[in-house]
Amino acid sequence: MLSLQKTIQPLKIIFFGAPYFSQEILKFLLKNNISIDLVITHPDQPVGRKKILTPTELKSFALENKLAIQEFTKLDKITEVFLKTQKPDLFIVAAYGTIIPQNILNIPKLGALNVHPSLLPKLRGASPIQTALQKGLRETGSTIMLMDTGMDTGDILQQKKLPIKSTEKYPELEEKLIDLSSVLLLNVIDHINKKRKLPSRQKQNDQESTYTKIIQKQDGLINWSNTSQTIYNQWRAFYSWPKIHTFYNNQKLILTEIELIKKSVTINNEKAIGEVFFSKLKNKNVLVQTGQGVIKINQLQLAGKKEMSIKNFINGQNNFIGSILK
Repeated sequence: MLSLQKTIQPLKIIFFGAPYFSQEILKFLLKNNISIDLVITHPDQPVGRKKILTPTELKSFALENKLAIQEFTKLDKITEVFLKTQKPDLFIVAAYGTIIPQNILNIPKLGALNVHPSLLPKLRGASPIQTALQKGLRETGSTIMLMDTGMDTGDILQQKKLPIKSTEKYPELEEKLIDLSSVLLLNVIDHINKKRKLPSRQKQNDQESTYTKIIQKQDGLINWSNTSQTIYNQWRAFYSWPKIHTFYNNQKLILTEIELIKKSVTINNEKAIGEVFFSKLKNKNVLVQTGQGVIKINQLQLAGKKEMSIKNFINGQNNFIGSILK
């Protein structure tokens, strides 16, 4: 008598997200033959000076790959009813940016997974990658957790550390965390696929928790009284957005490429904080005095103008050397 092996049905997965981070996580899943039944993201938003309606990066990618998409302005009763009709096995949430209420988290049979690029309970909240860089941390990591209604407070399913290089900027660290997060998430999905249940979980220690905030444009403003290391870490964290800036002749000046000069660690008594000056070296590096140490400027951009090298900038701005940046 022949024995019939039961065929394992693929999981019905709904994926929530919005920015580049979530787009890349989804791309990895598709490349590894994880089928996604529905993508949920935010409605198109006005972007730039002309306020052109622009889709999220996740939506653009989903459209290119002919995935089903739903956009919700809020997660209300109508959303709940709709999601229940989908009868999902699993939610996957990656940088969705909206708190999901418990009544919606209860919908999938096997729960809702969240991809968070930090070593939870450290760096809960909206900006774990930027905050790790801004604080000058030497390591971070990624966590796959089972969601609850708290701010990244759910039980940990998988977690792994990642070292941070002292010169690493946001785009570089984000890519590494995308790669790490994708592999961890795939491990969890594979386990669920085979066992039809979640892996073992570990509760977070709330006493060790730290939190991050939503990054605003004004967070990029440089305080020249800070140390050169603090300003350098600010530049690393906000390299993509909002970028660090100061004011020169009452004009916003964005510093797009800078260097940390480690040899100078104390205030130069001859220079005021925020003063721009030439180094005494033959190559005449352009430096700015900080509260402790100096910063070297390589590339910069006046608001509304093109980015340019410091050499070209000085050629058109004769009074830049000796000015005080605010």
